[in-house]
Amino acid sequence: MVQGLGDQALAYLLSCPPEQHVPKLEQFEKFVLGQRMAASEARSHEVAESTSKTHDELLREQDRNEALNRTVESLSARSIQPRPIRMDPPKFDGTTAHTIALWLLALKQCGVAQLIEDDTRVVLYGMSHIRGTASEWAYSALMADSKAFPSWAIFKTKIRTMYQPPNNEVLIQALL
Repeated sequence: MVQGLGDQALAYLLSCPPEQHVPKLEQFEKFVLGQRMAASEARSHEVAESTSKTHDELLREQDRNEALNRTVESLSARSIQPRPIRMDPPKFDGTTAHTIALWLLALKQCGVAQLIEDDTRVVLYGMSHIRGTASEWAYSALMADSKAFPSWAIFKTKIRTMYQPPNNEVLIQALL
């Protein structure tokens, strides 16, 4: 313990009567231990504060990364999905029978361009493009049976049966 004393402290200790040497050394030892503990606590506090700052910084960085990932996912999802093309097929009124094949083909192509994939929606899209006697026929069929046209295939078959001339089958097969 004496080696930790500076020259002045050692000179002071030696100037004291010998019976005070042990109590003075014990007092010095307590002082040194207190100083070491205070320094250790200060270092622990600095480390804890540094760790806390580092933890907070990591949390902020993690939040930023999550926000960036959400942005990238959002942009990727939007850029991958094709955009619908606005196209309208001609209206079909049921008066010109030879145009049914062309109308069905145009209707299907416009549905594809507008990204209409669901069979029921294709039928509804087709029904929105009929007029006159064809409209009367289709809506009468729906009034009689709400499930008269459950699919695109059935709608095509029924409207062809109603409006396609019998000798037009070769043209229909070539177009569809």
